[in-house]
Amino acid sequence: MTADIDFLPVWKKGATSHERLSELSEIARKYPKRFARFVIFYEEDLENDQSITRYIGTEMSTRELLGLVEQGRMEILLRVKGMVE
Repeated sequence: MTADIDFLPVWKKGATSHERLSELSEIARKYPKRFARFVIFYEEDLENDQSITRYIGTEMSTRELLGLVEQGRMEILLRVKGMVE
């Protein structure tokens, strides 16, 4: 069996947010169809030990956004339960 690998991301241990998003950007550049729609959630630390959750994504309706979030949630749950490899 042979495999044709033309791109292998470098998932640097302990990467900064900038480095991690840059790695993701390289995958999106190489394989744009993998990123037809996406949402990224992040937590911003504020003063007085408070934080706020923010998100950014492609142009979607609220219904599409929530559907994608739910699909992602289900994917995580299935992987945690070991039902998907």
